[in-house]
Amino acid sequence: MISLVKFRREANVILEIVLGVYSIVSIFVIINLTRKIERLEEWGELLATRVTWVQDKFKEIDSKEIFKSEDEVGTIFSALKDVSQILTEVLEEED
Repeated sequence: MISLVKFRREANVILEIVLGVYSIVSIFVIINLTRKIERLEEWGELLATRVTWVQDKFKEIDSKEIFKSEDEVGTIFSALKDVSQILTEVLEEED
Protein backbone atom coordinates (compact mmCIF):
# COMPACT_ATOMS: atom_id res chain seq x y z
CA MET A 1 0.00 0.00 0.00
CA ILE A 2 2.82 2.40 0.81
CA SER A 3 4.59 1.63 -2.45
CA LEU A 4 1.38 2.42 -4.41
CA VAL A 5 1.11 5.85 -2.75
CA LYS A 6 4.79 6.50 -3.46
CA PHE A 7 4.33 5.44 -7.08
CA ARG A 8 1.39 7.83 -7.52
CA ARG A 9 3.40 10.73 -6.08
CA GLU A 10 6.28 9.99 -8.41
CA ALA A 11 3.90 9.70 -11.36
CA ASN A 12 2.33 13.06 -10.44
CA VAL A 13 5.75 14.69 -10.20
CA ILE A 14 6.78 13.31 -13.58
CA LEU A 15 3.50 14.43 -15.11
CA GLU A 16 3.93 17.93 -13.67
CA ILE A 17 7.46 18.14 -15.07
CA VAL A 18 6.34 16.99 -18.51
CA LEU A 19 3.44 19.43 -18.57
CA GLY A 20 5.69 22.25 -17.35
CA VAL A 21 8.23 21.61 -20.11
CA TYR A 22 5.43 21.36 -22.66
CA SER A 23 4.00 24.69 -21.48
CA ILE A 24 7.37 26.44 -21.69
CA VAL A 25 8.04 25.09 -25.18
CA SER A 26 4.52 26.08 -26.29
CA ILE A 27 5.01 29.64 -25.03
CA PHE A 28 8.34 29.89 -26.85
CA VAL A 29 6.79 28.63 -30.10
CA ILE A 30 3.85 31.05 -29.84
CA ILE A 31 6.15 34.04 -29.23
CA ASN A 32 8.40 33.02 -32.12
CA LEU A 33 5.48 32.61 -34.54
CA THR A 34 4.00 35.94 -33.45
CA ARG A 35 7.28 37.69 -34.26
CA LYS A 36 7.41 36.01 -37.67
CA ILE A 37 3.84 37.07 -38.46
CA GLU A 38 4.63 40.66 -37.51
CA ARG A 39 7.68 40.66 -39.80
CA LEU A 40 5.61 39.18 -42.61
CA GLU A 41 2.94 41.85 -42.17
CA GLU A 42 5.60 44.59 -42.30
CA TRP A 43 7.06 43.03 -45.44
CA GLY A 44 3.61 42.90 -47.04
CA GLU A 45 2.97 46.56 -46.27
CA LEU A 46 6.34 47.51 -47.73
CA LEU A 47 5.61 45.46 -50.85
CA ALA A 48 2.25 47.16 -51.26
CA THR A 49 3.89 50.57 -50.96
CA ARG A 50 6.51 49.70 -53.55
CA VAL A 51 3.97 48.25 -56.00
CA THR A 52 1.87 51.41 -55.65
CA TRP A 53 4.94 53.53 -56.32
CA VAL A 54 5.80 51.48 -59.42
CA GLN A 55 2.21 51.69 -60.65
CA ASP A 56 2.29 55.48 -60.25
CA LYS A 57 5.54 55.68 -62.20
CA PHE A 58 4.09 53.54 -64.98
CA LYS A 59 1.08 55.85 -65.18
CA GLU A 60 3.36 58.89 -65.23
CA ILE A 61 5.50 57.46 -68.04
CA ASP A 62 2.48 56.22 -69.96
CA SER A 63 0.78 59.62 -69.77
CA LYS A 64 3.72 61.12 -71.67
CA GLU A 65 3.17 58.52 -74.41
CA ILE A 66 6.90 57.99 -74.81
CA PHE A 67 6.63 54.33 -75.82
CA LYS A 68 4.72 53.12 -78.83
CA SER A 69 3.26 49.63 -78.57
CA GLU A 70 4.45 48.62 -82.04
CA ASP A 71 8.18 48.66 -81.23
CA GLU A 72 10.05 46.22 -78.98
CA VAL A 73 10.53 48.63 -76.08
CA GLY A 74 6.87 49.59 -76.17
CA THR A 75 5.84 45.93 -76.10
CA ILE A 76 8.04 45.27 -73.06
CA PHE A 77 6.74 48.42 -71.37
CA SER A 78 3.15 47.27 -71.94
CA ALA A 79 3.95 43.84 -70.51
CA LEU A 80 5.57 45.37 -67.44
CA LYS A 81 2.59 47.68 -66.99
CA ASP A 82 0.24 44.68 -67.17
CA VAL A 83 2.27 42.80 -64.55
CA SER A 84 2.22 45.85 -62.32
CA GLN A 85 -1.56 46.10 -62.70
CA ILE A 86 -1.96 42.42 -61.78
CA LEU A 87 0.18 42.94 -58.66
CA THR A 88 -1.95 45.92 -57.69
CA GLU A 89 -5.14 43.90 -58.11
CA VAL A 90 -3.72 41.04 -56.00
CA LEU A 91 -2.74 43.43 -53.22
CA GLU A 92 -6.16 45.10 -53.31
CA GLU A 93 -7.83 41.68 -52.94
CA GLU A 94 -5.79 41.06 -49.78
CA ASP A 95 -7.18 44.22 -48.14
